Amino acid sequence: ILYLFQTTPIKLDKNFFRELNRIITKFVWAGKKARIKLKDLQDNKSRGGLGLPDWELYHKAAILVWIRHWINLRKKRILTIEGHDIQRGWHAFLWDKENKLYSYFYRHKIRNVLIQTW
Repeated sequence: ILYLFQTTPIKLDKNFFRELNRIITKFVWAGKKARIKLKDLQDNKSRGGLGLPDWELYHKAAILVWIRHWINLRKKRILTIEGHDIQRGWHAFLWDKENKLYSYFYRHKIRNVLIQTW
């Protein structure tokens, strides 16, 4: 699943992660009643948890990697996907949200997810 999160940053709602956690809990406890809370299972091992992945946190981290590449402007893949219709530097769009001439910047599906996560 982490591979899917990393390849294309898409908007996923809370229901997706809730359902994923339900499926994993059902698998871990083999359909029986859970004896340990999911948050305790997902907590770090150094704090007494079992290190089960927190998928929502993984998803946000994968999107932040895209933002890092977006800020550095070194990855050709990001520049190709992001920059095909940018008329100004992307930094200007973050501070000039009210300008109607540049509303196309926020209609881009990937950019919109990156900005919402940021």
